[in-house]
Amino acid sequence: MNELEWAFEERVRLLLEDEEWHKAEKLCSEKLSSFPNNAYACLGLLMAEHQISSIDKINEFPEIVNDLLYQKLLANADESLMKKLRTSFFKPGKNNLSNIPNLSEQKSFTTNPPPNNENINPTQLFKRALLALEDGDFASADRFSENILNNDAENAQAYLIKL
Repeated sequence: MNELEWAFEERVRLLLEDEEWHKAEKLCSEKLSSFPNNAYACLGLLMAEHQISSIDKINEFPEIVNDLLYQKLLANADESLMKKLRTSFFKPGKNNLSNIPNLSEQKSFTTNPPPNNENINPTQLFKRALLALEDGDFASADRFSENILNNDAENAQAYLIKL
């Protein structure tokens, strides 16, 4: 990373920490107008739009995985940024899964899925994948995300589980 990229990322981080949402949005939007595939600008704009002050708090906003900007972020993120996102979303024992609607269902369905997944919508499969991750059952999480991707190859939620 060169000095200009580092300076941009640091400036955005400070604006978000100071809750200067409008300034962060403007800075990231300007960067994206010149460099439309800049993942850090996508992340900064996404965080500013959802008023998220730190990447560590991103897991408190599970609805962002449905945002088109988030999908663009995933498509352009380097390994370092992907690692930060994985760490933020899947903190051991702190996934904040209760913030995702209807996740209070019993966990037994992650290990005993119905024989025919065609009757399960992608949102239910995603919930099951998250619960499997929380339980440390990575094989089941992978299986659920594969089922989502088989029906919707561009599903950001499933892609995130695959990481």
